[in-house]
Amino acid sequence: MRVVPLREQLAGGARANQFLLLGAVGMVLLIACVNVANMLLARSFAREREMAVRTALGATRGQLLRQLLTESLLLAAGGGMLGVAAGLWGFEFAQRLVPGAVRNALGAEGGLDFRVLLFIAGVTLVTGISFGLAPAWRLSHVNPIGALKNTPGSVRTWLGRFHSRDLLVITQVALALMLLIGAGLMIRSLQRLTAVPTGIEPERLLTLRVAPPPAEQYRRDPYHYVRVHEEILEAVAALPEVEVAAFGSSMPFAHSTSTSGLFRDDRPVPEPGSFPSANSHVVTPGYFRTMGIPLLRGRNFDGLEPQPAMPPGGVVDVQTIAKIYKDIDVACLISQRMAEQIWPGEDPIGKRFQMGYPDMWLPKLRIIGVVGSTRQDGLDRGEPPEYYMSLRQFPAPMHLHLAVRTRQAPAAVLASVRAAVQSVARDEPVFDVKLMTARIAESLSGRRFNMSLFTFFAGMALLLSVIGIYGLLSFVVAQRTREIGIRMALGARRHDVLRDAVARGMKLVTLGAVLGMAGAWAGNRLLQSQLFGVGGDDPLTYGAGAALLLLAAAFACILPAQRATRVDPITALRAE
Repeated sequence: MRVVPLREQLAGGARANQFLLLGAVGMVLLIACVNVANMLLARSFAREREMAVRTALGATRGQLLRQLLTESLLLAAGGGMLGVAAGLWGFEFAQRLVPGAVRNALGAEGGLDFRVLLFIAGVTLVTGISFGLAPAWRLSHVNPIGALKNTPGSVRTWLGRFHSRDLLVITQVALALMLLIGAGLMIRSLQRLTAVPTGIEPERLLTLRVAPPPAEQYRRDPYHYVRVHEEILEAVAALPEVEVAAFGSSMPFAHSTSTSGLFRDDRPVPEPGSFPSANSHVVTPGYFRTMGIPLLRGRNFDGLEPQPAMPPGGVVDVQTIAKIYKDIDVACLISQRMAEQIWPGEDPIGKRFQMGYPDMWLPKLRIIGVVGSTRQDGLDRGEPPEYYMSLRQFPAPMHLHLAVRTRQAPAAVLASVRAAVQSVARDEPVFDVKLMTARIAESLSGRRFNMSLFTFFAGMALLLSVIGIYGLLSFVVAQRTREIGIRMALGARRHDVLRDAVARGMKLVTLGAVLGMAGAWAGNRLLQSQLFGVGGDDPLTYGAGAALLLLAAAFACILPAQRATRVDPITALRAE
């Protein structure tokens, strides 16, 4: 027995996804804030002389600080209002993309309520103050002599000299690469997952469920239940668009599997807690052909299996079930996985096992064949041990799944199949109609949704980083116009100036990429629960993410560098 708090049962999976996406959003927000800080720092260098003049005219530091913080808060407020407008539209758009499985996991509809608006206002205020304070403090303490020299402050490290704006660019490149690598890992994981064999052939396979006959009818004649479903199969199979059809008590990826304990009758009874278990299915003879499950050894059901004598009134309980199946071994087929686990190294054909536990007196089953293993609840769940019984020998009243393999597109056959079912069981509803390919896709919907959002955030981070790199180098080129003009007047060639400008930008990008790869390696262990078949240190993903970032960054570096090569030395020397 496993005890789980109700809240954990309802929202346990959603909480991990929410923290994952919250981290991605936070990193994008941080990159955007770094861009704002870089912009404000660049603007502060351009306004040093203005602040020096204001100070000379009598402005106090408090007045300068108040003016500059007001400007940054106005910028943050404008961005916050635009963000709310974009968020309202984006939320409505995202609602249409959220798969049903994810929406059910969340347990409630989200929305932009008062608490969300308060959070946005708080983030806007903190952003405006935090990333406007440093430039404002710097300008309010500007040294008039340094302003006239136009020499920005720098930080010396063992890697060389870096200005504060350079360090911010390195930070945003590192964050962008971490998101890129995370998105790449999720994309690779989904590719690996979709390539996992299901054990069935889902193409042109239509599935639906048919309600059982009324309980009164079952009590009068339990085998009427079997005959009704056989007649339905005959009516459906007679359709020219249908290749083969079958019933099953459960269906892969339909989350309707029944699991029970079992034990071999030729071995000592296992100790309590150590009984093996397997998924049990009740099917009609054409089930394996319909689903595309191969018969590996032995034979299939032939429809002639001996039927047990059901008690009057159709009442089956612990006292009567032992009598019903006393002289009958229920024929069954088992999966290859079950054969490997329960009869390792043996031929299981002809072997017997009993369902449940010894004191339950459930039927004994004799194996007549071995079929291929299938995945039932998800491509990442592995292949469970399974055994299949014939509906003819096990007529338990239950909702059965009807699987129909068609000769053409299943959607075009649905109306004919529904009419065929209704012609036999007029009063029984048909529901849960889905293509098998849709069921498999639905099992991946949560992972695909997370991957899409993570990829979107990674793309936004890359775009913001490229904008930040471009803006920084453009500012540096503009600030070095006089220097570049002097160098070209003294004989520097255009490709030398181009190489110098690009090398400066790529140096920052390379350092950021190294830090980003280290951060991704340390942090992607948190992604492990979202990955399948790919480790958090997959070298291909790291290399592809770094290459994409370096390529985009090189493009952002080349444009300002080309502008530097077009500087006219005469104009540059005249510039004040």
